[in-house]
Amino acid sequence: MCSDDTADDDATRRMLQKTTVVTCPVGQYSNKGVCTACTPITGCATGSLTCSSTSTCSSCLSGFWLNKGLCTPCTTPTGCSGTGLTCTTATTSTCSSCLSGFYLNNGACTACTTPTGCSSTGLACSSGTASTCSSCLSGFFLANGACTACTALPNCANMTCTSTASSTCTRCNAGFALVNGACTACATGFFSTTGTSATCTACPAATSSLKCATTTCNPTTGTNSVCATCASGSYLNPTGGCTTCATGYVNPAGSTATSCTQCPAGTYVNADKSACLSCPVGSYSPAGSTSATACVQCAAGTYLNAAKTGCTSCPAGSYSPAGSTSSSACVQCAAGTYLNAAKTGCDSCPVGSYAPAGSTSATACVQCAAGTYLNAAKTGCDSCPVGSYAPAGSTSATACVQCAAGTYLNAAKTGCDSCPVGSYSPAGSTSATACVQCAAGTYLNAAKTGCDSCPVGSYSPAGSTSSTACVQCAAGTYLNAAKTGCDSCPVGSYAPAGSTSSSACVQCAAGTYLNANNTGCDSCPVGSYAPAGSTSSTACVQCAAGTYLNAAKTGCDSCPVGSYAPAGSTSATACVQCAAGTYLNAAKTGCDSCPVGSYAPAGSTSATACVQCAAGTYLNAAKTGCDSCPVGSYAPAGSTSATACVQCAAGTYLNAAKTGCDSCPVGSYAPAGSTSSSACVQCAAGTYLNANNTGCDSCPVGSYAPAGSTSATACVQCAAGTYLNAAKTGCDSCPAGSYSPAGSTSATACVQCAAGTFLDLEQLHPM
Repeated sequence: MCSDDTADDDATRRMLQKTTVVTCPVGQYSNKGVCTACTPITGCATGSLTCSSTSTCSSCLSGFWLNKGLCTPCTTPTGCSGTGLTCTTATTSTCSSCLSGFYLNNGACTACTTPTGCSSTGLACSSGTASTCSSCLSGFFLANGACTACTALPNCANMTCTSTASSTCTRCNAGFALVNGACTACATGFFSTTGTSATCTACPAATSSLKCATTTCNPTTGTNSVCATCASGSYLNPTGGCTTCATGYVNPAGSTATSCTQCPAGTYVNADKSACLSCPVGSYSPAGSTSATACVQCAAGTYLNAAKTGCTSCPAGSYSPAGSTSSSACVQCAAGTYLNAAKTGCDSCPVGSYAPAGSTSATACVQCAAGTYLNAAKTGCDSCPVGSYAPAGSTSATACVQCAAGTYLNAAKTGCDSCPVGSYSPAGSTSATACVQCAAGTYLNAAKTGCDSCPVGSYSPAGSTSSTACVQCAAGTYLNAAKTGCDSCPVGSYAPAGSTSSSACVQCAAGTYLNANNTGCDSCPVGSYAPAGSTSSTACVQCAAGTYLNAAKTGCDSCPVGSYAPAGSTSATACVQCAAGTYLNAAKTGCDSCPVGSYAPAGSTSATACVQCAAGTYLNAAKTGCDSCPVGSYAPAGSTSATACVQCAAGTYLNAAKTGCDSCPVGSYAPAGSTSSSACVQCAAGTYLNANNTGCDSCPVGSYAPAGSTSATACVQCAAGTYLNAAKTGCDSCPAGSYSPAGSTSATACVQCAAGTFLDLEQLHPM
């Protein structure tokens, strides 16, 4: 048999373990006599790890804190570098080194103030306000530790610069090409998506039923290709394609229009439908014509209208050649000629006749009518002078004859008719209306050739035949403007006989009236007046009560407010003012007294001025106002004298309305004549209100009463063994083992029992 060495070795090892202690280095432990490495603890300092079966750390690295034998990472504050971090708990981290862009501030890292344009990776500072930049963002340049914005370039997305005057674009916005550091917009039909290329890309071909003249698309993406312009005879439709123009419409090649234009009247569409051509001079065509064959020439006697849509006839009596282009081509036939039937020219009238310019046929040629004669140019007829005549067909002015006085030209202008008997007309009269009667205020003269005026201040009716018809105006009237009669003067005025105008009428002055025969004015009786223009003595009246006759005697003035005067008063001295305590009655004939207990100031105008004296006052002797009652007394409203004032009795005070007296609260008093509740005084402890409520009486010696007591019955004597306290509000007990007689007034009355005696409580307080 073979022996098992391994088994022997294990047995030997077990024996050695029982007899040998194994010491392991730091960081290891003895495991059955074998040194085994401790399980590592993250963050444990070198030489600080111990273990038996579980690992325990006694000191942690920077950035960790010892937490029940383990190392817990410190909470890293914002901006802190991990290599400079220490802490003792999860919330007590202290930093000694900060990241770029922060500075150390009492164990914490505070962000540097970031200057405009500075890159955060190039930021350093020693305090919150002293930041220094070492690198800048795109679009800025570094100068003396600060970043300055590059000068902006149009349409540039990114740029670089070393100074404000050296900006260079590195990338343009979409839709622009980068050319020598600047951005150029893509032309129509081209696009750019990156903005970094020096050229733009042509837009893809557009989809259209017709070929585009030029194509366009989104300049930033190259999408949505559509026609930018179309070929001649077509237009851009809403879908980006080209549509053929309708018949009679045109559009030039390369146009961006979204519709075609109709050819106007007087034009027609050219071969490629790109434009409208004008018709030949003197011809027209309707709007939308498609060829030169639509152009039509205007016929003789017409001309092309302004709109070139047709031909307008020349005015009547004028003509024009075929193809005329305006109304100025129309020529009117001269006087003595007329338009021929073909309207191509003018024919002359027969010898001895004429026609006015613009005549349209031979029927316009006529002889001169009666009252006219052929003028020297034989172009028309001139009228004979007014009031003369000539027979029809007269050939010169010598044929005209004037009508004599008393006659007038007849309607046919062939001779003169006589005026009716009793009327006349001047030589050369032209109608029967010239034969007139004499106007009002005149009469026919003896020769019956005219009218003479009536004497001044007289009149005659129209058609009067002699001076006997002239009549003078009577007194109180005047000749009217038409001199046909006499008008009466205005009511209350007069005028002498033969007056010639209304200015002769004189109005009666104030204080007078028109007499019965209208020849003058009579005065009103003494002490009465009448207004100007009065027509009878009944207008004279006395002044009413409360008024007096004014100095001019033109009316009555009112007495001053609050005064009166009897009817018929003649001056202001008659006005009497109402005395104090009275007021003017409604009729203003006198003064009425105010009601008893009220007053009114002198000159009062109505009963509403009477005022009753208020409570606490009384009417003064002069009845001009109210006097106040003495302090602490009152009187009812409407009191008429000081005797009505009553003083408040003791124990009462005057109420706020001064209409009576209110009682003081129970247990308090006030002296007679008190004016408010503050005068009421409560009786002090040890006293009581006396019978007449005028003050407080003291309780008998050795007794007390509470404050506010109302009678002597409230006074209580202190019992034996007690004494009156200092405030006199009750009784205090004597000290133990001492006594006092009933009614004791102080602690000195308490007597201690002598030696060999005791206090007999039954005697002090018998049952």
